[in-house]
Amino acid sequence: MLILAVQFHSMTSRFFLHHSKNNPEALIILSLKYDGKRLNYSTKERIPQNCWVQKEQRPVRSNSKFPNHRQLEERLKQVRLLATEVYLQLVNKETEPSNTLLRQQLDTKLGRKNEDKMTLLKYMTTVFPRTKFKGKTRKPQSLKPYNQLATLLQQFNKETKRSIDFKDVNIEFYNAFIDFLRYNSNDSNGFTENTIGKHIGSLKAVLRLSHADNHHTNNFYQDPRFVAPTEEVHNIYLTDEEIDLLYNTDLSGEPNLAQTRDIFIIGCYTGLRYSDLHQIRTENITNGYLKLTTTKTENDVVIPLNPLVLTIQKKYGGQFPAPFKNPVMNRHLKEIGKLAGLNDQVIFKKTIKGEKATQTFKKYELICTHTARRSFASNMFKLVVPTLSIMAITGHRTEKAFLKYIKLSAEEHAKIMHQIMLENYKLRIAK
Repeated sequence: MLILAVQFHSMTSRFFLHHSKNNPEALIILSLKYDGKRLNYSTKERIPQNCWVQKEQRPVRSNSKFPNHRQLEERLKQVRLLATEVYLQLVNKETEPSNTLLRQQLDTKLGRKNEDKMTLLKYMTTVFPRTKFKGKTRKPQSLKPYNQLATLLQQFNKETKRSIDFKDVNIEFYNAFIDFLRYNSNDSNGFTENTIGKHIGSLKAVLRLSHADNHHTNNFYQDPRFVAPTEEVHNIYLTDEEIDLLYNTDLSGEPNLAQTRDIFIIGCYTGLRYSDLHQIRTENITNGYLKLTTTKTENDVVIPLNPLVLTIQKKYGGQFPAPFKNPVMNRHLKEIGKLAGLNDQVIFKKTIKGEKATQTFKKYELICTHTARRSFASNMFKLVVPTLSIMAITGHRTEKAFLKYIKLSAEEHAKIMHQIMLENYKLRIAK
């Protein structure tokens, strides 16, 4: 065993000999240790065992015993330096180093034919999940859109017989994939424009990162034609009056519906996501304020509690009701909305299979767990609470993203402006 090891930040490297019964010369292996892992990488160089200086990890410097010692020593030095360079590049790009990545990129830099070729799908399923986003490891929840994209690309390949490797992503691929999503045979209605846009956005993110990591040289994702389709999202919110209707609906004979209703109302007055409603505890409340760290964005939020939320807490013996699974709650909410008489007609226009279509719903049919969060943002906005104050609770980082949650009608916006105008006029008269 060789003793000398060279330290490169969090990676050490050393050479050792691998012997074979059928070959008098030993194979020189570069052993890399990093982050609790080890990669043994073949240099493809061979040397007689008696010509190797173990302690110094080099060939003997004797022209008579081993004439090519200088050339071999230089080649080994280059392999070691390249290994260090590859490792540091991965670390600097916030990509978690792995044996697969190190081996693949070393092969590329050394001009070797890559027997284990990195493909788009392989990258998405083996490498991308280990990359970091804003310096943090990607959470399973955040990887769901990319897993869905990988499944769709596999279906696309199966149905169209098109290749889907890095080199194949061009305008023809883009148009064909958009059509596949729009008229997807696995969905009778096809995907909406925004769902299509989400998948194209995910694909661009994968292509951008894999390109930066030198897995391919195709930069078509930067082409202005490679755009993610979007259209205005039509979602509902519940007014304070409608929330009161839900709260006052008699559900005494339906304990599960009553519990869902109470959880939903807590969401309406805290703006929390469904995932955060699970973690509300009594100890999170101090002097009428709820303090917790959100699951999705890890933001610390402080929320003043509406008296109705405190009333619900008392109803459950000082605790907070536990949410049911999301699909169950969504089903419950539609039943509750129907019982509460939320029957107003809601007319939406959306693109289905490339064509504009008008859809009519009763309001209760559109209620879901996320309606609570939109209701919180919209009702606070109606009260003219400063946008930044609402965003501090909802966790939105940009006003553009926040405003997508505001679901007021044109008439409601006009009433807000009218009220402000009247108050301003009264102040001017008073002066």
